[in-house]
Amino acid sequence: MATPLLITLNHRGRSVDFDIRVDGPALVGDLVDALVRQAELVGVPRKPSLVVHRTGQTLAREERMSDADLRSGDLCRLNDAPKADERSRLSAVAVAEIVEGPGAGSVFELRPGPSDIGRAEVCEIKIEDRLASRRHVRVDVGEDIQVHDLGSTNGALVNGEEITGVVKVSPDDLLVVGETVLRLRTVEAAEDANRAYNSDRGPFIDTIAGAAGMDRESTIALLDAFSFPEKAVQLSDAWLGGTVQQVMKDQMDFFVAQGEIASALPSYDPFVDTSFLEAVN
Repeated sequence: MATPLLITLNHRGRSVDFDIRVDGPALVGDLVDALVRQAELVGVPRKPSLVVHRTGQTLAREERMSDADLRSGDLCRLNDAPKADERSRLSAVAVAEIVEGPGAGSVFELRPGPSDIGRAEVCEIKIEDRLASRRHVRVDVGEDIQVHDLGSTNGALVNGEEITGVVKVSPDDLLVVGETVLRLRTVEAAEDANRAYNSDRGPFIDTIAGAAGMDRESTIALLDAFSFPEKAVQLSDAWLGGTVQQVMKDQMDFFVAQGEIASALPSYDPFVDTSFLEAVN
């Protein structure tokens, strides 16, 4: 049963009262986005959240409403969502791969907890699909991977069956969102697939060729041309040791020259994190 919640939101001198019904696995971010749309608020942060006057705390967007310290009668305002939280520092434990449709071949790392699929910029799995809703499907990563529809316009399918309620997915299941087909796997399952490919790639060639729209011979030739640099090479100046940072700097300087952004940073070194690679034995 939906839980009633009466709150007042102050924004730019305007006070709006909301009578909210919170149901299911809704997140704070879902609520805030709905309030902004309903009240047609302008001048909001890119990733807004609620500051609760009673506690002075800014709620995390990824926090479940059932766990959030928000009560009927609370006075709130909008603020930028916290930029750093425990979840953002967690390692990825699953991956979402687009196997067909717009963005085929794209891979998204998923951390424990909820991640959304949709067209909105705030989605962890942002897809360029004209048939997808802004926030279409939620993926919950825990001991297993579960998905549920967020009330999308066109619905979603798992192995051809429409999602109703919460659905558990396995590594071989196909999730269809609009024209986009995704496969969700835990990191362990993805590593198992990599080992299988490395030991005998033959069974995978036809699948890769079909997804790429290529014939078998051309696919084999292209794969044979791929090489993955060793750790030392990746950490060298030619890669993560300097070139990547310089490319980022050059791109930002170009955007400044084109009038796309106001200014660029003096250096983009802090944005290249090599600690994960350095930790590999």
